[in-house]
This record gives sequence, structure tokens and C-alpha cells, in this order.
Amino acid sequence: MKRDMDNLDLRAAFPQEPDACHRALMQAASSVQEEKPARLAPARIILIAAILIVAMTAAAFAAARTGLMDWLMKEWNVTLPTQAQQMLSSTEQSTCQLGPLTVTITETLSDGRTTFLTATARTADGSPAVIFHSNNDPMMPVGETLATALSHPSITADTPFCEAARLSGLPFYAVMAWLQLPGDVAIETEMMEDDYQSDGSLLLIDMLSTSALPGSEMQADVYLRAYEMDPVSLEPVNSEIWQLSERRTIAIGSVSAERTYKPEGNTHLNDLMTVTEVRARQTCIGIYMTICADVAPGATLDDLFAADIMGITLLDSEGHALPLGFEAAVDLLDGSGQPFPSLDPLEITVDSVQETRLLSLDTMPESLILEGLTGAVTVK
Repeated sequence: MKRDMDNLDLRAAFPQEPDACHRALMQAASSVQEEKPARLAPARIILIAAILIVAMTAAAFAAARTGLMDWLMKEWNVTLPTQAQQMLSSTEQSTCQLGPLTVTITETLSDGRTTFLTATARTADGSPAVIFHSNNDPMMPVGETLATALSHPSITADTPFCEAARLSGLPFYAVMAWLQLPGDVAIETEMMEDDYQSDGSLLLIDMLSTSALPGSEMQADVYLRAYEMDPVSLEPVNSEIWQLSERRTIAIGSVSAERTYKPEGNTHLNDLMTVTEVRARQTCIGIYMTICADVAPGATLDDLFAADIMGITLLDSEGHALPLGFEAAVDLLDGSGQPFPSLDPLEITVDSVQETRLLSLDTMPESLILEGLTGAVTVK
């Protein structure tokens, strides 16, 4: 599903696992004798997978790698700077066996503010199966790519996952991969996504909005969980759940450049906002551009949204749109520069505003143009 680029925000929380799946997992967990508490997920499901960890270099998989870059381009029409691509391709991959599935941890990436994990799930012997991201609802449609891979006359893009498994008679596997970060790294929000490949394998994506120190490292645990699901009852078959974890050292990209741009000439983006400066901060993932503006006295949040605060376009000096990254967020500040305790109700008055956009650039532009609803501001 394509994302609405005008409202793209990684701070939107991801949906919870469906109630039926959650109940089934909890019932299965309670039916198994727990032998040791070593590094289990909060659900405390006992590790019953036969674990096979095979260390592999990224170079061995470079030609076949289809991960974060492909997904970002396909879903959001955005790319990543050269440094991020190099960090992704240098990720040390490892393949873990979860029952009849193998899950390959393919990529990790972090600049401290945003952290990514990708993993690919497929059957260990290459046999066909319906592999389902357990963070989703099994009543969701399978989509065009998986429907084509399954190649069944009664299965279309609109067929629910559980119905596709029932119609095809193939095994129905639920799988999930996620990161657990150290306690000193705050996680503001987390969003999970997935992407099917033409062979029916499943790319799992975990994105976290974090507050880690750029230029450092963090020890994170990658958790993997899978089970075969009954397509009718939606319960684990034979109450078996395979789960394991792997400790990873994730290098956090450093801040390579910082700059403050000041407006030249006109400073009014619209009738409400006067640009004071633009603060730029370059990381491995891109350049975060924070537009700082004073707001007309008495203006409310409703007024700002009516003035299309999220519709500000960033252009180069020749008027061409600069390539956006995957994040856009608006931080509303009071007159002393502190966040408001709440954005509700919308009638609250606003003294100043900061809007942050991520640009997918390798170098700082010498100047840029901010194009608002009724005006344009050049900053250098």
C-alpha cells in the first residue's frame, strides 16, 4: 500500500497483533513447560526451536539482496544516501532455523534517531507455503505479489491470508522479527512492515524512532518467532512455537556536518509563519532540515494546519524539489522553546513552530528555497 507522503510520520504507532492470534500464543505458551528464562521475549514463550546460526558475509549475498532500499523505493518512492547504502551492504548476515523456516537477518542501520532491522523468512527446503507476518491480521488480503507466487486459480490479491492457506492446502506459517534495544536507549515509537518477494518469501521490517548517541555502538537483541497456524482456528498447530534471539552490535552513524541557514529577503511562508532559521544536521540516513518559524500572535494549531504547515516544499536554488527521505514530523514549541504538554485541543495558541524534514542527500546544499502556501523563503 502506498503511503501518503504529505502525512508521512514514523511516530505513528503500529497495530497490535490480532486478539485471536494473541490468545492462541498465550494458550500455547502456557501449555509448555518452561525450563530456563534465558533472554526470552516479554511473552515468555519457551525456546523450542532447533537453532542453526550460520555466519555469512554481506558480500556473498550482495547480488541477491532485496531489502530496505527496494522497499523504501517501492512503498514511499524514497532512497537513502550513499553512506546508508554502504552500511546496509556491510551488515553481517546470519541465518537461523525456526522449525521448517529459515529467517535471515539481512540488514541493520541506525543514526541514533532512527533504527532499522530487516530479515527475510522462507521455507528451509524451498517448498511452497503461505508465510504470514504475525503482526498483521490473518484476514488481510495477500496482495498481488504473494497471489502470483502461490499460483492458485481461486487465490487473488484480495483473498485473505487464512483463506489462501485453506484453498491452497499449503502450510500456513506466522513469523515475526523485532529489535529489543538496551534500556538506556529510549524508543519513542515502533512500526513494523513487510514486503513479499516474487518467490513467496517475506521481508520483515522493524523501524524504531530512538534516541541513541550518534557515532557510538549499541548492543541490541534480535528476536525471531514463528509457528504454524491453523487457517481455520488461527491457533498454533500442535501448540508449537519456535523462538530464538541473537545479540547484535549495531554501529550508530555519526553526525558528519551541521549548518544553520538564515533567510534572505522575504521571510514569510504564509500569513502566519515567519522563518527565523533552518538548522541542518547530516547523518548516515540523510540531512535533517529543521525549519524554525515564529507564529503570528493568537494563532492556534487549527490555524496552522489550515495554512498547510505540512505542505512546505523544500527546493534547491533552481527551484527543483529536493529528494525527501522517509520521515516528516512537526514539533510545536511555546514562546520559551519548550514543547506543549499536549496537542489537544487544537484551539491551543502557538508562539513558534519547528518542522523537521529528512532529505536524502549526500552533501549539504549551499542554499535552499522553502515554498509555503502563499510565499517562498530563500535561506543560505
